[in-house]
Amino acid sequence: MENQFFVGQAEFKTGHVLRKDLSFFKTGGERAEIYEIFNSEIEAKDYAKNKNIENPEIEYWVENDNGKTIFYVSKNEIKEYD
Repeated sequence: MENQFFVGQAEFKTGHVLRKDLSFFKTGGERAEIYEIFNSEIEAKDYAKNKNIENPEIEYWVENDNGKTIFYVSKNEIKEYD
């Protein structure tokens, strides 16, 4: 769907991608199992920042509906991408 933003998460130490339930993502699965989905870029970024504050051992990124990463947050940095 257009104009959606997807928040993914990974373990900070290892970079292992996690599902929404914090289990390890290997392969397969629906996008809704892996990503929190938002209709607003601002809401997606705020969610990622707040979740990182709650658990700094998890890093978060936001993708647009084209699969391009537009934002990243971890305990060490916050990055905006064009």
